[in-house]
Amino acid sequence: MPEKILIIDDDLSIGEVMSQYFEDLKYKTRIEINPQNAMAAVKSFNPDFIFLDLKMPRKNGLAVLKEIKKNKINTY
Repeated sequence: MPEKILIIDDDLSIGEVMSQYFEDLKYKTRIEINPQNAMAAVKSFNPDFIFLDLKMPRKNGLAVLKEIKKNKINTY
C-alpha cells in the first residue's frame, strides 16, 4: 500500500504541483485548501505525512498543527 501524503495549502496550484510530484513517486496524495477543514481531512485520510502551509487565511498552519497535536492524530 502506498504511503499517504496530505497537503494543506490555501494555494491550489502549489498543492497540485506537490501532489503531482509525489504521485509520480507512487505516493497517494490529497489536497486540502481550506484550513478550517484540515482536521476532517486528517481524520478521514489518515496520512503518513502532512505538508502544512504556515501562512493561510482565517486559520494559520500553527493553529492547525496545535489542533492535530491536541487530538493526538498521527503524532508519533
